Amino acid sequence: MVVSVAEFGANPHAPDNYTAFQQAIDACRQRKASKLIIPRGVYHFRSHSPLYFSGFTDFVLDGQGAELIFHKSRYMKWKNCRRIVIKNVILDWDWGKEPLAYLAKIVNIGTNHRFLDFKFFNVRKIDKGIRWRSMIPLDHATLRPGLPGKREVWNPAFNTVESLAPDVLRVYPAKSSRFTRYEVGDFVCVRTYVYEYHAISFKDVSHVLLDSINIYSAAGMGFVVSGDSHHMAWKKCRIEPRPGTRRPISITADGIHVSDSNGYLSIENCVFDGQGDDAINIHDKVSKGFTRLTSNKIILHGVASWRNHHKPGHVIEFRNPDFSPTGFSATITEVLDEDKKICLTFDKEIPSEISTQSLL
Repeated sequence: MVVSVAEFGANPHAPDNYTAFQQAIDACRQRKASKLIIPRGVYHFRSHSPLYFSGFTDFVLDGQGAELIFHKSRYMKWKNCRRIVIKNVILDWDWGKEPLAYLAKIVNIGTNHRFLDFKFFNVRKIDKGIRWRSMIPLDHATLRPGLPGKREVWNPAFNTVESLAPDVLRVYPAKSSRFTRYEVGDFVCVRTYVYEYHAISFKDVSHVLLDSINIYSAAGMGFVVSGDSHHMAWKKCRIEPRPGTRRPISITADGIHVSDSNGYLSIENCVFDGQGDDAINIHDKVSKGFTRLTSNKIILHGVASWRNHHKPGHVIEFRNPDFSPTGFSATITEVLDEDKKICLTFDKEIPSEISTQSLL
């Protein structure tokens, strides 16, 4: 069975297509449809909720080249799905309502960097109350992230912000030392978002093909994968600023971010350009180093609460720092998050010869 979003009132001329799209998605699940199609066109979304796909198996979402423009929300969320194809769709943020970032140039600097004057481009009037989530130095020729000798400034705090002209702001940094490497003539990207609204997120999915998906921008990451997810392939996908625009950024964070990978990932003939952070960032289920609390209880090094995947019953293999086997494994009997530190208790004592720099 094939379902079209048009059957539920989706319309390129509608100001908000969220309800029509979500009703079509829900109908596909109820009818056990094999495909949902989006007739070619530009569709806008104003809801703060993402399009939610849950429990789908042997299912195709075919955008047929349609563009989906979002504002103040994540774009799509897929959970507990198997054997899925998502293809031929363009995703973007509504820059006309709120830019994700601004291109600016330093045109004046006060003594000892007491103040800096920024000229903003592609805006008629810059609001002095814009959020400065980070400031990325840009190459002067390409206007892409990265300028030798300059560092990104995260969450800069200003004592005062003044409007000198419709497109010029003067900022007085709370800590001028954070800006001392910057000079008159430097171009920067002022990000107003970083990790707030990801484009497509997956949790507990498998055997997923993402084919010919273009993401021109998102207020977060492009593709986020978490949970028990595996066997995923990206083919001919592109993350890049919308062609024909002077946007200083595409997505504001990672292109692909995989948390605690279960492996079997394929990325083929894809382009990731202009993102605010890593192009591809894949975490596995390996941690390095621990502190002994008792003979069978340890604190893991470098494992934050949000990345903890350990559960009672999991079998942990201890390997030497060079990845060679130690021959020792143990089963977790208890997992505690104590003061943001992950503590594991095992069903047997950890031999004293096991290095505290071991890989788990």
